[in-house]
Amino acid sequence: MSLCRCFGFLLFVLHSLPGTTGHSVVVNISQPIVAIVGEDTILPCHLDPAVDPASTTLEWSRPDQGHRFVHVRHEGEDALTDQNPSYKGRTSVSNNTLKQGDVSLKLSRVELSDNGTYRCYIPKLNKESFISLAVGDMPPPAHKIVLVVAIPIMILSLIVVCLTCDKRADDAEGSGSRRCREYCSDCPECCLKTCNYCCEICMELPSIIT
Repeated sequence: MSLCRCFGFLLFVLHSLPGTTGHSVVVNISQPIVAIVGEDTILPCHLDPAVDPASTTLEWSRPDQGHRFVHVRHEGEDALTDQNPSYKGRTSVSNNTLKQGDVSLKLSRVELSDNGTYRCYIPKLNKESFISLAVGDMPPPAHKIVLVVAIPIMILSLIVVCLTCDKRADDAEGSGSRRCREYCSDCPECCLKTCNYCCEICMELPSIIT
């Protein structure tokens, strides 16, 4: 007698499981979906167990945008007559995955205005799931990041080089003037005005004279 009761209880438990009742449930996604402007993204929605897509209506919508739908699929075909214009040509549901219970929405060329909460709804089952989409701006290309970092370093390096050159030039001017006066006593004005050039000439004078 106890064996029969245990067997009956086991059948009751198995019959109560979602996958064995014949009624599908929508699997909720708790984590928000993150997307970048201009890229494609997938808003996940799954039925467990799967149902025949040809006899099911699927509605994707945004609760904050009134009665306009993001995407509707009815009896195996897209029904987009009441689609929100901002999503025109940017939404799709894969035919290959519908039979496996995957009713996820593909959103192409994501825009900043796509940021928000989406509703995946199966009217026949009265089941729904909400998915949050967080949209971010496009990150700058890698070469721009390199330039932003490299340019200030280059400018700073140039400033250091210029300051160093000025100091060396001042030292060379004083040293060159003395050398010019040693070898070119008759052209002191030249040494004072164009010291570097004059020094180059004056430094060659001894070898020329000798």
